[in-house]
Amino acid sequence: HEEDAGQTFATTLGLPDGPYLVLPVFGPSNPRDALGLAVDFIADPVNIVARRADRDTILPTVRSGVTAIDARARNIDTIEDLRKNSVDFYATIRSVYRQRRANEIRNGAPGSNFPAPSLSGESAPVSTQAASPQQ
Repeated sequence: HEEDAGQTFATTLGLPDGPYLVLPVFGPSNPRDALGLAVDFIADPVNIVARRADRDTILPTVRSGVTAIDARARNIDTIEDLRKNSVDFYATIRSVYRQRRANEIRNGAPGSNFPAPSLSGESAPVSTQAASPQQ
């Protein structure tokens, strides 16, 4: 699993995500994850080596550009499908981003509000056997 500084800020420091932002070039984010993005860039070993080199290098810029192009190419069909099928594309992207980010921070574990309680206040019994069709 790929972890980042924004996830670390959320889990170890308990920083809230804050308002939704759309960063030019970088896309959907929030203040916590924007700060995490900056920390990740500064702490990236490739960028550290490039900064310590005596000559000016464009390696970090090229690497970031190729990564962004790859991410867009992998998600272009999903983005276009959301654009065509959503009533409010901005709100849909915001919702998808926040849900995905919360899932990444939890490392795929269910949230604290899962499963939902029943309306009667009683828990429904859970069957471990699959129902067999009636003959």
